[in-house]
Amino acid sequence: MSLTGLEFIRRFSLHILPKGFVRIRHYGILSSTSKPVSIPAICNQLPIIEVKQAKEVRNQDTYNPLCCPDCKTETMRVIEIIPTRGPPQIKQPSEKYVLHVS
Repeated sequence: MSLTGLEFIRRFSLHILPKGFVRIRHYGILSSTSKPVSIPAICNQLPIIEVKQAKEVRNQDTYNPLCCPDCKTETMRVIEIIPTRGPPQIKQPSEKYVLHVS
């Protein structure tokens, strides 16, 4: 099939989603029907890579978070403990610093 440039652009633009829309579609080797066949075939074709061990493994028993990694002295101190979930809480100003406009 041969198309004019304008017709090709028109057909191509039909596949462009409006801003804010997301298209999720798996096809080819990621389609659900071909995964059981294609993934093992791909793995068989990949070369086997040996994983090197890390040079230095930190021993959790002797690790001291207050010890400076450069000078090896206990000069580090805790400034703030951040909660494990979400961003840090924004501290609200106290009542005496709030400006009341009438």
